[in-house]
Amino acid sequence: MRRDSLGIFQLSRESAESRSAKSCRSCAESGTTRNFCYGVAVVENTSASPLLRSMLRHALNASLYLGGLALFWHLVRSSGVGSELNFEFSPVLALLLLAVSTLPSYFDAKAWQVTAAGLGAGAKKIPLAPLIWLRIAGEGVTNGVPGGLVFGETYKAVKLNEWFAARPSDTTPGLILMKLGLGYSQALFILMGMALGYSRIAAESEVAFGFAGVQWIVLALLVAMCAFMGIALVLFYLGRPFARVISVLNLLPQKSVKEWVERQQLKVKTLDENCSALIKGHPRELLMIMFWLMMRWFSMVGENLIILAGLQLLPSSPLDALLVAFVIESLGSMFRLIFFLVPSGIGGQDASYFALFQLYGWSAPITGAYIVVKRLKELFWIAAGFVLIFVTRFFSVQLSDATALPEEELERTSP
Repeated sequence: MRRDSLGIFQLSRESAESRSAKSCRSCAESGTTRNFCYGVAVVENTSASPLLRSMLRHALNASLYLGGLALFWHLVRSSGVGSELNFEFSPVLALLLLAVSTLPSYFDAKAWQVTAAGLGAGAKKIPLAPLIWLRIAGEGVTNGVPGGLVFGETYKAVKLNEWFAARPSDTTPGLILMKLGLGYSQALFILMGMALGYSRIAAESEVAFGFAGVQWIVLALLVAMCAFMGIALVLFYLGRPFARVISVLNLLPQKSVKEWVERQQLKVKTLDENCSALIKGHPRELLMIMFWLMMRWFSMVGENLIILAGLQLLPSSPLDALLVAFVIESLGSMFRLIFFLVPSGIGGQDASYFALFQLYGWSAPITGAYIVVKRLKELFWIAAGFVLIFVTRFFSVQLSDATALPEEELERTSP
């Protein structure tokens, strides 16, 4: 055993085989197989039909990803970057950009820390440093691979259980609440950006997007987004959303499915109760989550300011500069949300920047330079995430926390 420089983790080398065997005991009992890819658990049924569906799903994800990459490459080449515009980005600003881009991970982890191990008398507060570690690693998966949205969240839940003996029934409600909070905070962020840039969007809509009335389309999307999340929030408040889902599965004729549903009844009931209790009984914590997530979006405006400053696009007035950076970042995040099926929204989000930059009369080569810098920054953090996953693949990282439950007690008290 040794303690790292953070003074938080204890690292002990453990073989991949022993981890896999330990993690798969419950799967051996249930007749399923579990494969591990850098710590990400993927449960697969052994029959041919689910395997075929899985292959088709992965093929669709891969085709979306490759299509997005192809569109990104076409946009950059056709923009004239390198031929019409040879730009230089200051090394000092590049380092400043990387430093500021750590803030979204910090604020996300602060929001997650509120509910990471559940709330209540028996919940323990998980330290911030490992949550930042997991956030960077999980986002690397989410933004870097096809279908990463599912795998990134699975990775976080698996590692919380492995490192802190935190039961999935306690940690999953926190992850769900984080996603709902992220959606509501993003909707508020986009609404603020649209309000700040409303006059310009209304005046230049036809020039930038090819038709008038873009502001009303954005507003309609925000209303639809909030309505969808509102339904989810009400279901969680009332309880039993997951029980309703598996009750539908119970209608399927397959005996194996019915047996699986029967085995999951108690776990699902506990998960529903924890989600409902989290939303009903902790309004202060919910407000704290929203505060930290709004800080996350505001920090991304800071990133945008640095990129625009490096490309010498900012107005001379600091207030005008902040306004421009806010509008572009907020509306750009909306287009990324629309293309959520493609990792990092690549291709679709990049195309939206050409329209957004036309709002301010900026040329296509300048837009191409902007998306190149922005994507290089994202590529750095995706690579950092996979480095962290690689490290945790070969090292079992455990918190030296006296309040952690022993494995025997965890198994005895697990639902």
